[in-house]
Amino acid sequence: MAQAMQIDTLKASNTLQDAGFDKKQADAIVQTMSSADASGFATKADIKVEISDAKSEILKWMFGALAGQTALLIAVIRLF
Repeated sequence: MAQAMQIDTLKASNTLQDAGFDKKQADAIVQTMSSADASGFATKADIKVEISDAKSEILKWMFGALAGQTALLIAVIRLF
C-alpha cells in the first residue's frame, strides 16, 4: 500500500512563495510532493537494523580473523 508523505502543505507552499515561486508553481510543487509514494523510503528503525547487522557482521569477521591468526601463531611457535 502506497504511503503519501506527511507534509504541511500550506507552510510548504508559503515557503516556496517566499523563495520566489508564484502561487501556482508553489501549489503544483507541493501537490506533487504530497502525492509522492513514500513506501520505499527507509525509516530510522530500518537504518538502525541495518547498522546493527553490519556491526555484527564486522565483529564476526574480526573474531574469526583473530582466531585464525592465533592458531597460525601457535603452529609457528610449535614448529620451532
